[in-house]
Amino acid sequence: METWLVYIDDKTHAQQQITPLLINGAPIHWVLVGCPPRLTRHAGKWLTQKAIQRWRSQWTQENLQPVQALLSQRGDKVTSRVAHGPLMEMTRQLQQEWGTLRVLDARRPRLGQDLQPATENQERTPQSPWMVPGSVAFMGTLMTMAAD
Repeated sequence: METWLVYIDDKTHAQQQITPLLINGAPIHWVLVGCPPRLTRHAGKWLTQKAIQRWRSQWTQENLQPVQALLSQRGDKVTSRVAHGPLMEMTRQLQQEWGTLRVLDARRPRLGQDLQPATENQERTPQSPWMVPGSVAFMGTLMTMAAD
């Protein structure tokens, strides 16, 4: 049985990434790893570590539920985890636990934010430092034109 490791931070984006892989009829073992968003400095300041861990596991459970249902309908085995620490380290730990894994990084790319790599050989797509300031300058131009 083939084993896939999937990092997920957005359920709809992940379903779009996983659906093409379901064409093959062979059973697959899916290890889904939820990557909850970071708490803001202000929210994290008032919560205990136990409350933060509870929130992270609850977020993961809620966001992986539709993907787990999709995969379970096919009869595939599904295991879920919560991401903690660097993803490369977590990938190494899961490879030791499950053996050979195929890794799918199904995290949604965000504007102006670099995602940490999930494996050593994953290519990093450097984002232009002018991407966000260019859009801000464009919005400033539009507001100036609207004010005239």
